[in-house]
Amino acid sequence: MIQRIDAAFETLSKLLLTMRRSAYVFACYAILQGTVILIGGPERFSALGYDVANHIPGSPYIWGVFIGTAGVIAFFGVKTRTYLLGGIGMIIAAVWSTMFAGAFLISAIQSPESNLTAIVAYGKDAVLFTLLAAAFRDLWHQQQKENANEDEG
Repeated sequence: MIQRIDAAFETLSKLLLTMRRSAYVFACYAILQGTVILIGGPERFSALGYDVANHIPGSPYIWGVFIGTAGVIAFFGVKTRTYLLGGIGMIIAAVWSTMFAGAFLISAIQSPESNLTAIVAYGKDAVLFTLLAAAFRDLWHQQQKENANEDEG
């Protein structure tokens, strides 16, 4: 019985480590996206698919700041095990990805020759960022329970 409990604990520990590594990767991905957008500037975003997104005031720089900041927040939350902060960064990145997927969808509806793969790519990012945000929410709730138990004991 003890061996089964140890094996289950080891499996859960490995899953948590994998989730944290995935969160690091996605936080760095968001930071990289933001950096590339800021460095690229408007001339890199002249394709037809960016038409709707380019109507956002301050674009494309505001896009880079938004996703890059989300990545920094998420990275800091993962690094410090401040799960609420990590979850906030991930959900901001999910919202950004959803908005970008939506912008490409609208562009595709308006112009049939517009890029369709970006809809799927940014949609996938939105789902993965959301899954990581949900995992951080669960970890944060567990952290709150543990803190409450320590305060009582």
